[in-house]
Amino acid sequence: MVTGTALVTMPAAAGIGPPAVLNTCAAPTPTGVQCTIGTPISSSSSSPSTTPPSTCRVTYTTQSQWATGFLARVTVHNDGTAPVHGWAVRFTFPGDQRITKLWNGTHDQSGAAVTVTHVGWNQLIPPSGSTWFGMYGASTASQPPPTTFTLNNAPCTA
Repeated sequence: MVTGTALVTMPAAAGIGPPAVLNTCAAPTPTGVQCTIGTPISSSSSSPSTTPPSTCRVTYTTQSQWATGFLARVTVHNDGTAPVHGWAVRFTFPGDQRITKLWNGTHDQSGAAVTVTHVGWNQLIPPSGSTWFGMYGASTASQPPPTTFTLNNAPCTA
């Protein structure tokens, strides 16, 4: 028999959000196992997803660069002890870079500020695990990469 707690995540309409339901089972007895199914979990914050990992690290790699554009890969590492269920990475380009195509995520860019969120197949970042997304971008000249990143609003090392 199984005991413990199961966390069921249900993304909000925007694709990220707090866990919605908690299922809890007590220790088994000779007559069976008693479970509480579907206990709602409230969130005091509208911030993306669950609690961010205690440590995160982002690696931004410019794979190719030319006079009017670039190709980059961004790897997000969860160095914490808890999984990240749903994620949003935020950063600001230091120049006039603009994302023209992104894969393994969805993005929103307003000026230099960028938010990249997970897609269905990479929404979970396990402890000591990572995920990545890639992008093509345009710029008027060779520009340096971003140096400051957050994962679900928690600062990451770069």
